[in-house]
Amino acid sequence: MKKIIKLIIFVTFYIVIISCVDKKISPERIIHLDVSKTYPEKSITLEDIAEVKYVQMEVHDDYLFSPSPINMMHVSSSTIMIHDYYSTHDFLFFTGDGKPKSKFNHFGLGPEEYSYVTSSIYDEEVDELFVLSDNKISVYSSAGKHYYSIDLPAENSFVLRKSSIAFYDKESLLIYYENNAYNKNFVRISRKDASVIEEIDVPNHKDIVLYARSQSGMRVNVRGAPTHNIVKHKDGFLLTDHSLDTVFFYGRNKELSPVLVRTPSIFDMDPYVFINSFVEAGNYLFLNRVTVNIDMPTDYLMINKKDHSIFMPRILMKDYKGKEINLSPENIYCTANSGTGFIELNIEELKEAYEDNKLSGKLKEMVKSSDDESNNIFMILFFK
Repeated sequence: MKKIIKLIIFVTFYIVIISCVDKKISPERIIHLDVSKTYPEKSITLEDIAEVKYVQMEVHDDYLFSPSPINMMHVSSSTIMIHDYYSTHDFLFFTGDGKPKSKFNHFGLGPEEYSYVTSSIYDEEVDELFVLSDNKISVYSSAGKHYYSIDLPAENSFVLRKSSIAFYDKESLLIYYENNAYNKNFVRISRKDASVIEEIDVPNHKDIVLYARSQSGMRVNVRGAPTHNIVKHKDGFLLTDHSLDTVFFYGRNKELSPVLVRTPSIFDMDPYVFINSFVEAGNYLFLNRVTVNIDMPTDYLMINKKDHSIFMPRILMKDYKGKEINLSPENIYCTANSGTGFIELNIEELKEAYEDNKLSGKLKEMVKSSDDESNNIFMILFFK
């Protein structure tokens, strides 16, 4: 009997050890991606990798906003927040079904106001909205109550885009700086006073320019690439410094692990080609590949999680015949977690599709009941 008990204890201990080791990323599990290759096409259906919820913001005179992708700031199953960036500068909060919830406007130059908004992130759990404006972060409730402000070094403020700042935990923000303000580019700072809590040990980067310029006579056109340095992933974040060849996973336990290695090195390519880490949905990882020239051509890739085979996806919708969509970190930058995605469908395009009998299901019903004043329709994706 004692031998059996000892054997059970030993087996249990062995299973625990193996499970702990398995959580670490072994070299065999690291994804290797050649960004210079052309990959075969593969068709899948959106509904095979995600449950789809259609939402249309109700039209109310006090809750109007201009249609623009830059307006969308926060999406979850219960709350949708819109910042009317180009028009009123309102922050508008809706329920997950599109009903008005609250709003406020503190646009101005006062100590408790915001002016040029670089980005904002919302913590639903404690009802705190962090608004980055100039060289400070102002913290508000969803009803507009000003809690406090955090001063930032002036040289850092404008580089903190939506894709380079995130809530790490209840005490800290995870940020990416594109300059040499700190010893490391990825840093955790206090949510209360911006003091440095941790400088994350991602290797120091080299200088790299991810924008292109062209000149016609006296006119100079400059176009920047769509970069995502911090991407939510499971219980942590994917960290990408585009001058490096490796994407890292940074967990809540503060461990840093490589998860993806690209080849060839970005510095061996002319023009540069880079990737924005990935989004996990169903059996696949989705990412975009960007070539740095004045047109910023972008294509999309899909990696099978099991065997790491790579494809160029055609993601089709069941409710919209012939409609193809793309998935990448762009689709989760404003969502509450990595398991939720967001896509906006233009109402005018949908009306034409309705007339051409291309719509079905709930989407068809919503478009049928829409009029000339109706807002665009949002797709909230809950990844499988």
